[in-house]
Amino acid sequence: MMLPEVETYVARLRDLRQKTLAALEGMNQSALNWKPLRQDTNSPFVLATHLIGSERHWIQRVVGQRTITRDRDAEFRARGDSLDALRAEYGETARVSEEILARLTDAELNASRVTPNYGTVSARWSVLHMIEHYSEHVGQIQLTRQMWEANAKVKSKRRKQNEQMTNDR
Repeated sequence: MMLPEVETYVARLRDLRQKTLAALEGMNQSALNWKPLRQDTNSPFVLATHLIGSERHWIQRVVGQRTITRDRDAEFRARGDSLDALRAEYGETARVSEEILARLTDAELNASRVTPNYGTVSARWSVLHMIEHYSEHVGQIQLTRQMWEANAKVKSKRRKQNEQMTNDR
């Protein structure tokens, strides 16, 4: 039986995964790969890809102590043309992560884990950190989508104005 605390974590992770995919829903290839600035910003597709890698790292590797293959740098170069592959990756990542979380005992939540960038942390801290990380990037994805939509409206309006000026000549 899953610990009530872990049930809460699983529910939050499910909600955040759903919000991530919902924020990407209906975006075409251009929108998925759009960056607000040419440098030092990420596209919605990059952020969603990075969240998969992060969840695998924190939940599967750190908490579950499983061996995973991750190329973090590649996450930030990712490009996509649809959500189909991402949906499948989110589904598989969720399945494995929830399997790991479902078996955790209170002692295992308190157990120390050594991480490359954060030193020694508890498994509980790792799960909470992943929830926090999801929340930050979901907000970034939502905001980037809003900026892309506003940018697309401005471009459409300019195009219509240019067409009107051409027709008026």
